[in-house]
Amino acid sequence: VMIYVSWITVIVALMLYTIRLGLSNNVPIFLSFILALPVFASFNSLESSFWLDGVMHIHGFGVATVSVFLVLTTLLFTQLFCVDYNQKVKRILGLMIVFTIGYIFIVLGSVYDATLPYEISVVAKYMSYMIILYGLVSLFVLLRVNTDWLGKALLVLVYPLLLSMSSFSFSGWQKHEATEALGLFLVIVILVLLALGLRRNYHAENIELETKVLGWSKVLFITASLFAVGYLWSLSHSVLQGEKAVTLALFLYTIIGLFLYQYGRQIGKKDFRHAGQILLAFVILRLLLVDIWEMELVWRIVTFLGIGILFIGTALLEKPKKTEE
Repeated sequence: VMIYVSWITVIVALMLYTIRLGLSNNVPIFLSFILALPVFASFNSLESSFWLDGVMHIHGFGVATVSVFLVLTTLLFTQLFCVDYNQKVKRILGLMIVFTIGYIFIVLGSVYDATLPYEISVVAKYMSYMIILYGLVSLFVLLRVNTDWLGKALLVLVYPLLLSMSSFSFSGWQKHEATEALGLFLVIVILVLLALGLRRNYHAENIELETKVLGWSKVLFITASLFAVGYLWSLSHSVLQGEKAVTLALFLYTIIGLFLYQYGRQIGKKDFRHAGQILLAFVILRLLLVDIWEMELVWRIVTFLGIGILFIGTALLEKPKKTEE
């Protein structure tokens, strides 16, 4: 551990010294490639047996030091690129970002697997990955980086999203599975924040790139909506059981769908109207194709009557408005 920590300390110190002297960019670029050697040497510290007693030990110090120096090196190359916009430095900066994020992902995944139960480890991993990627994408948005970089950073979100899908429980979460509910909630919040951040804060160089960014924002909104639908279903089945849970979930979907539809009509946004229509169509198809055959008579009557009242009430509220117009 002390060997690779000393090694990476010397390399980063030399890199900082050459930048301060104003030497050619080839020197720090060459040192960045040598930096890979102590980083790969630090993988020996990720053996699971080292982490059985926690993280406060020499191996924890080693990988934490490597992570800090990788972040520092990435910041140094960011400074270099901001000074002269050298394309070679830009490529190295991109590689450093990928290398640093990948190393931190590997370290966190290894530590979580060694110190936590499997279910909690999965939740901890995708929560950490989502938070890191949210910070990276937010930084890219603030710095107005190239849309290609932004798109690649957003594409990495696929990995934690796939991990998070294992936390859905369509029969409901048990008490000991509260961390999974928390993890999914965090995923939905981050997806919405990213979508809003792209839509409001990122201004591309031309209309074509602007349209591409808005498309990414729309994909994030759709993904968050799908996760929210699954989250409400799992949450309903955690609170209630059987037909009661199904009725509660369908009521919530109907209320949200009607709200989105009406809100979209008021502000003139097709996206909200379409989202509401899709959700309402899902409720109707679910009722006609599944629940009408499986529900008990009492709950069938309650569900159909309640959802019908919601539809009729919305139509009656809309009628006076049209008359007034």
